[in-house]
Amino acid sequence: GTSMASPTMAGNAVLVQQYFNEGFYPSGAKNPQDAFVPSGALIKAMLVHSGKALDTVTYDDDTQASTGGYPSNMQGYGKIRLSDVLNFGESTNDPISLFVKGDVNESSPMYASIDSTLEVDRFYIIAPSPSSPIRVTMTYTDQMGTVGSSHPLVNDLELRVMLNGGDEIVPYYNSDSSINNIEMIDILEPCAGCNYTIQVRAVSLSAKQPYALVASGVISTVEDNHETMNKTVWVVIGGIVVCFLVVSVGSVLYWRLVYRGGGFKALSAPVTQSL
Repeated sequence: GTSMASPTMAGNAVLVQQYFNEGFYPSGAKNPQDAFVPSGALIKAMLVHSGKALDTVTYDDDTQASTGGYPSNMQGYGKIRLSDVLNFGESTNDPISLFVKGDVNESSPMYASIDSTLEVDRFYIIAPSPSSPIRVTMTYTDQMGTVGSSHPLVNDLELRVMLNGGDEIVPYYNSDSSINNIEMIDILEPCAGCNYTIQVRAVSLSAKQPYALVASGVISTVEDNHETMNKTVWVVIGGIVVCFLVVSVGSVLYWRLVYRGGGFKALSAPVTQSL
């Protein structure tokens, strides 16, 4: 029944919060040294990330209808199943299965944000061999917008996954990404042993935007070291090069036209002054 939906969701959110607060990530065992305070966006990302597809929905009158695929307006991101994302170290044979960013502490290595549209955050994972599905979810708490606006997002972040630095994989409903602050990518049949790059950038930005990121699967390697490619340096260098070219071409033209009898002529006779 719908009457249980909110309490169940709240309970799941508390469990996710406790998981990080008590330091169960990344080892799966309680370790106070690993504890951090997850952002609301990270808690939301974990809940969404754990969603499993439903084939049908059942109404109050016991009739059923198709969910229309996954995800969809009928089921959203599916049924929450936290056991799939909260690792408690039951099996020591499993490789790393969860990778997250989303600490509220800005000085923490678990914190992530986009500060400029000129930045791209990159995280690297290697698909296992044999292959198994990989899921990546990015969420963020947007800045307060304008009521009734046709563009509900103030800050528009974009999630992409690149295969071997080339082929681009886009989220569900990518055409609607400018109105959603949740983006998810499922790679159901990843290339075994291939390199995948998770990429987060801002399409538009009014101010610094923290975000949360969750990646899971039987991922053999996760580089917990995001790389920020700041293009500002290249913009400055490009500007300097353009200015240099303009000055150089201008100087050459001036030299040819003035000193070699070119087309510049005085607009009036020279003014002479005598004492």
